[in-house]
Amino acid sequence: MIQRIQSLWLLLISAALLAVLFLPIGIFKTPDGLYECTAFALKQEGSQVFFHWPVRLIGYVSIASATLAFISIFLYKRRSLQLIFCRINALIILTMILGLIVMIFFLRKEGEWVSYGAGLWMPIASFALDLFAIRGIRKDERLVKSWDRIR
Repeated sequence: MIQRIQSLWLLLISAALLAVLFLPIGIFKTPDGLYECTAFALKQEGSQVFFHWPVRLIGYVSIASATLAFISIFLYKRRSLQLIFCRINALIILTMILGLIVMIFFLRKEGEWVSYGAGLWMPIASFALDLFAIRGIRKDERLVKSWDRIR
């Protein structure tokens, strides 16, 4: 199970997407003050939550995608199903990346971004790792088919 490289990629995807929940996405500046954007809220430093529902979707999508990647680790005997799960996960991660981009442009109308946090880059890294996992699963599938032809 873990001896396959795609299992390692899938485990790293799960870890990176769970890290999104704890890392800041960025710091946003408005005339009212500084706001920290996390996976579940956009809150003013030392204050209550300012804007939470659309931002909260990032956290929920991150949890769902991390869970899907973790489940697909254990589907190593059913490579075709594992490949389908990885492709669905790639679409979910890509949707999350597009949602983050839309959120950044939408919030730029209200103010400006002071800094981008590590939580913004984790979905991009997860998407790349998912592509590596898909490539590894395809490679395994081709290897198994070639061994079936030899027998």
